Amino acid sequence: MRLCRVTSKPYFTDTAAATSLSSAPSGYESELESALRLMLRLQPQAQIIVVDQYLPIPKPIRLGALVFPLYPEADRLFLEASVKQLCERLNLIVQRLAKDGYHVRSQIAIAAFVHNELGYTLIADDDIHPSDACYAAMGKAFARASWGDFREVKTAVQELPIHNVIDGKELLGTSGSRIVITMLICHFAA
Repeated sequence: MRLCRVTSKPYFTDTAAATSLSSAPSGYESELESALRLMLRLQPQAQIIVVDQYLPIPKPIRLGALVFPLYPEADRLFLEASVKQLCERLNLIVQRLAKDGYHVRSQIAIAAFVHNELGYTLIADDDIHPSDACYAAMGKAFARASWGDFREVKTAVQELPIHNVIDGKELLGTSGSRIVITMLICHFAA
């Protein structure tokens, strides 16, 4: 089943689609800031990390004089400009919230995906959704943004369904199972 069909027909040259997408950054900014302010009103000491948008569409592949676009180039450029606008809006939100004394920051993830689009998406299979490698890269980026580090869990001697790693130390449960506890978005100060 294909969730998002990639075609050679440009989509965003359609006026209605382009108009809809061009108004999206304003709505994104308003809705995201409203949601963050609600969370911060409920927990003013929360530390929140918001990850930026990334564009999973690679530039056309060039082999000498041959060009192989995997996505209509006009659409890719339009989406690239839109993602840049969203990142700029995110930075403005973070600046306003920081000025108000809140602990909010952005994690710029897009750089990790540039030139990795083919390995980090399923676009070669006509689907722009993330691959397993992409989810692993996102998890590492979130861990580094949250804790400044990413640690690999040791390979288990026997196959265990759950791993328990707290503060970088592996703890065995009473049943011998191991648990990995992951927190990606908020850290609430005591």
